[in-house]
Amino acid sequence: MILTNDDIHEFEAALDKTLINDHYRENIHGAIFDGYEDEILLNQWISNNPQVLMAGAAFQEYVGAHELPLYKALVNNNFMPSIKHAGFRPYEGSWLLASVRASDQFGGSNEGVYGYSIEKLRQAIDENDDDIFDKAVYKIADIDEIIRKAKKHIDCGIIDPTTFVSPTLWTPDNQSKEKLIIQSAATPIIKAIQEEKCELGSLHWRQLEDIVAEILRQSGMEVHSVTESPQGGRDIIARAELVPGEVITIAVEVKHRKVVDRPILHTALHQNAHFPALMLVTSGRFTAGVIKEAKKPTNTLRLFLKDGVAIRDMIKNY
Repeated sequence: MILTNDDIHEFEAALDKTLINDHYRENIHGAIFDGYEDEILLNQWISNNPQVLMAGAAFQEYVGAHELPLYKALVNNNFMPSIKHAGFRPYEGSWLLASVRASDQFGGSNEGVYGYSIEKLRQAIDENDDDIFDKAVYKIADIDEIIRKAKKHIDCGIIDPTTFVSPTLWTPDNQSKEKLIIQSAATPIIKAIQEEKCELGSLHWRQLEDIVAEILRQSGMEVHSVTESPQGGRDIIARAELVPGEVITIAVEVKHRKVVDRPILHTALHQNAHFPALMLVTSGRFTAGVIKEAKKPTNTLRLFLKDGVAIRDMIKNY
């Protein structure tokens, strides 16, 4: 299930300003936005609730602002201006700031979703010039069109829920919650291993998953520990910038066992075939057959193996 009726109703309520509260009012930032308070509040809400906009405007990628490592990476590589605003990428491949305008201050019924030219927006910020800022905007679609297209995704029987990665996993609020949960679970264990008070092999399988999730998170990736049922053949989903401007989503399968053989790898590859990349992690070792499979041309660019030695090195350098 990609969307629900509640998602649509909440989106419509946000357009009517009924969902915008003090949490967003306290975080208005950027002098260039003086006079645009309603738009700022609405788009700060959308930063944590992007699913309707993603579906209705057919965006391929979303990144939440502004503390998340992936957002900072895009800012540092000049794909995003640092104005605490969520970024979206259409299938054409260029990142943009997508803004929803739902008030009449922009011209009567001119409600819609707009894209901001990153180049002009950065110039407007550098020069603190509202005129340049206004010229950076182009219309993507009417609000009614966005909602109509989004409704087609409600209870969509075509999509397998175990293969769909919701954009809500990557919102600032959800990622903050994930960070607190993962850190509280993993940090004491990592410290105990570093101080040689326990061994990797003595851990519970859930503890190993927490350690892997925290190591990936600390390395700059956005992470989601999969607790939903069914899991769909992965324990963690992670996102990172593969090359400047390119976001990759990785399925991570963690096996807490002494030996991982070829059938386990085949199952993991099959269950995660729709992911661009798979990381298979074990506290033990991989058989020669697994390593041979990893060297195949079809796997070399999308399969990453991490054995117990690699995990211990990561823990040591944490």
